[in-house]
Amino acid sequence: MDNFEFEANEIEELLRSAGEYVQPSDDLLPAVLEQARLARAEWRVQNWVWFVMFNIALCILLVGHLRLEPSRDFEIMGAPSSIAQQENPGWHAVDRFTALRRRQAAVLPSPK
Repeated sequence: MDNFEFEANEIEELLRSAGEYVQPSDDLLPAVLEQARLARAEWRVQNWVWFVMFNIALCILLVGHLRLEPSRDFEIMGAPSSIAQQENPGWHAVDRFTALRRRQAAVLPSPK
C-alpha cells in the first residue's frame, strides 16, 4: 500500500469490500430528485424567456421591414395637393388612373 500500485483485481476487491461500509443516506434520493426538479424548472423558465425575447425581436424586425412606404401607384396618381392645384383635377385624375391601369395590365398576366 505504500506505493499505491495495485493490480486491477486488488482494486476491485477493495472496492467490493468498501461497498459494504459506504451506504447512501435515506434522504439522498428525495434530495437528488428535488434538485433535479428545481434545475428542470429553472431550465424551462430560461428557455421560455429566450423564446419570448426571440419572438419579440423577430416581430420588431418584421415590423421594421414592413413599414408602409409611399406606393408607386400613388406617385403615378399624383398627390392630392398637386391635383387640387390644377384647374380641372377630375379629368387629370382620370388620365392618370387610365395610365396606371394600362401599366398594370402590361405588367400583370391576363386572366384566362
